[in-house]
Parts: sequence; structure tokens; C-alpha cells
Amino acid sequence: GQNGVNIRAIAQGASEKNISTVIRAADVRKAINVLHEAFFEATKKQVNLFILGSEVYHDYYRWPARDRGVFEGWLANTPWGNLFQEYHRLGALAAPWVAQTV
Repeated sequence: GQNGVNIRAIAQGASEKNISTVIRAADVRKAINVLHEAFFEATKKQVNLFILGSEVYHDYYRWPARDRGVFEGWLANTPWGNLFQEYHRLGALAAPWVAQTV
């Protein structure tokens, strides 16, 4: 990039606030300094519209239209999904996707 740190891979984690990157070990100190300057020392802050657009697309379009059905099918039809539902039934896992029965 413009600061001479080559990002070899990038991925978003399970949390919307978790983004991981892979860089050379030799670039770690420089990358941390660049990030620190960008987030804490810059006088102007930039809002990245790509992140907002991605969140809107995934949360309000793709999840309700496609991914929720895939996830619910996974919960109902796989051993891991059944295990997650059992954890929820036992109170060991907070799972808002599972309908509460009274």
C-alpha cells in the first residue's frame, strides 16, 4: 500500500468488528504504527462507505433473503446444528435465531 506494507490476505471474522490481515513479520511494527496514526492521531476521520454498504447488503438483503434459510437448514439438518440447538436448550448458548417456545 501507500505505506509500504503489503497485505497478503484479509478476512472478516465472526464479529463485524473483527478484521484480520496477514503481513510479513518484518512489517508488523510499521503496520501497527500506521494503524495507530490513522485511528488515533489523524486530525480528519474518514468514514468508509464500503463498510457501511457491505453491512447494509448483508444485514438487510442477503441474510433475510438467502443466508438465514441456509443457516436454519444447517441447524435442523446437521449434527453440529443439532449440537448448537442442544446447547441453547440447556442454556449454555445464547441463540437469538432459535424461536423461543413457551
